[in-house]
Amino acid sequence: MFLGVEVLTSTLIITYYQNPPQKMKSLTIFFALLISSPFVINTDEVLPYPDNSLYVEQYQMLGMPSPDEVWNAAEYKRAVKVIKGYYNIDKWSIPRKDSDYSGALFERMTKVENFEIIADKSESIQERLREHDELLSAVGQLMSMYIESDEAVQRFGAEGLAVRILSAKISVYSIDVLKDLQFMMSDRGQRNSDLDLMTNKLVNGVSATIEEHLSVIAGDYFQYQSKDLEWFAQELSNWSGEMKDYLSEAQIVILNKKLDLLKETHPNESVKQAMRKMQGELK
Repeated sequence: MFLGVEVLTSTLIITYYQNPPQKMKSLTIFFALLISSPFVINTDEVLPYPDNSLYVEQYQMLGMPSPDEVWNAAEYKRAVKVIKGYYNIDKWSIPRKDSDYSGALFERMTKVENFEIIADKSESIQERLREHDELLSAVGQLMSMYIESDEAVQRFGAEGLAVRILSAKISVYSIDVLKDLQFMMSDRGQRNSDLDLMTNKLVNGVSATIEEHLSVIAGDYFQYQSKDLEWFAQELSNWSGEMKDYLSEAQIVILNKKLDLLKETHPNESVKQAMRKMQGELK
């Protein structure tokens, strides 16, 4: 991938007018790139969007909840509203993974502990289901911003992969709350076939989610930076091992065949190692 000086110069100008003078992080980044080569920059890695994200306190001034506390559905809704507001004006300014400016906020956004209320049996089943629906809606909206399915490369790569993993990890809470609802209705003699079907679909969806993410690793790896894909492969391996009890023997056979192929053909050695580990977890 080659980036000419004129492209970088144009980016510098655009970045200047999109940011106040006191906070020109992306300008500094691009200037450093520019002076590193007077004519052209050659990179085999996907270039992420510049980190124009704000400090946490600046987001909080517009209603963002604190990253120091566990969020519930209402707080996620507030967070998504703030993020969408920035996304619609300058998408480079939304929170970023591992950012010096907004990293703590992105970490809170993707913490699984925010979803533990769904499994909290001290809460009523109605409250758990309400939180479940609203939390999953918030995650879906985050995915729509951080995963750019129409683009050739994922310049929110680290963030998009992190949201994918979050979505996978919280599926166990969906299964848990529906199973509790099943039990409650069965105990009342009100077994519901539609609910049974929905629960079975979620359980079978664990295998489908793993396959979907393996497809990202297998076919879309060129859309991401290597370090981000390696992190994703490791997280997927860990989560798949934790969800083994939700997989049938037939599903495990299919997954192992896909893993065999990835171990042989994937160009990234660290990803291959993660796939070997995942295969060991599924045995």
